[in-house]
Amino acid sequence: MLTLFKLRSIGACIRDGYRLYTGNFRKIFRATWLIALVYAIVSGFIMSIQSLYASIGFLFINILLATYAFSLLKAHQDTEDIPHVRQWYGYLDRKTAVRTLVVSGILLVIGAVYGGLFYLVFHLGSLYLSNIATMVAVGILALIILLTSPAVLMPLFRYPLQSSGFVSFPFRHWGAALMIAFVVVIVTGLMMLITELPAVVLFSANMVSQAGILQGDPSGMPDYMAWTNIIVFTIAGFIQAYVLLSSFFPVYYLYGSTVLQEKERKQILPD
Repeated sequence: MLTLFKLRSIGACIRDGYRLYTGNFRKIFRATWLIALVYAIVSGFIMSIQSLYASIGFLFINILLATYAFSLLKAHQDTEDIPHVRQWYGYLDRKTAVRTLVVSGILLVIGAVYGGLFYLVFHLGSLYLSNIATMVAVGILALIILLTSPAVLMPLFRYPLQSSGFVSFPFRHWGAALMIAFVVVIVTGLMMLITELPAVVLFSANMVSQAGILQGDPSGMPDYMAWTNIIVFTIAGFIQAYVLLSSFFPVYYLYGSTVLQEKERKQILPD
């Protein structure tokens, strides 16, 4: 039974997360095909034109994709089933979408703060430290951010799935969160690399061609390659949308397991 609130090990969270995704893929596809198509088109143009405005558009389409992911997870949490969508445009819960947008805004602020910290370390290091010492300082900062990330990310992950405010993430679950995140990142990265290999090869060829043009060499790419790029990148983007959607599900079961563990802990050790 793939119910959410059940005590699970790290391996069980990962296994059941991907089982829930693959076992309900037809329902998930019907609920998300439209946003996946929009995601694919936007990512296809981004990879082709590579402009600042396109990158901003890509950021917002990722946020929108997350709203669909959390909507499906919220429905499963409430009914223990992925909803069977009859509407052609898919499934999106408005309240969950709003809470996801709040989380996205917080993440943008956190990302800006982290970026500012890295810039500050680089700047101060260039003034007062050697190159090696600067890289060590950057590495230490990155390690600190990594180790403290569960305290930041898990409350944000829980927020769209609950009706309450933000809840802190207990330190005793940090190891499980880091391990699951590590596995999910590897699995997602490998799946994206395998499914998007043609697009990666084409992108590399375009970069080599552009470098040659800057040096005064002819392009060497046929005229129709612009449209070919868009088509290939769009197809790859459609696949990428579903790869990214799958990454939410193992973390979803970690959330359910930790909530149940904390509930049982409070029953055993009341305040």
